[in-house]
Amino acid sequence: MYDGQPFLTIGRSVVPLTHVIALEEQAQAQLPPDDDEESLMASIVSALNPFN
Repeated sequence: MYDGQPFLTIGRSVVPLTHVIALEEQAQAQLPPDDDEESLMASIVSALNPFN
């Protein structure tokens, strides 16, 4: 919560909850074998973060 508004924190990114449409858990088997899951998620969230 910040200033009375809820935010979602994923890794080092913070997204206003009002901007979140859906959350899905991706199955491990669907990830490319050489990619680090945390850095992939951080890259996606960073690209969607309006505060960057």
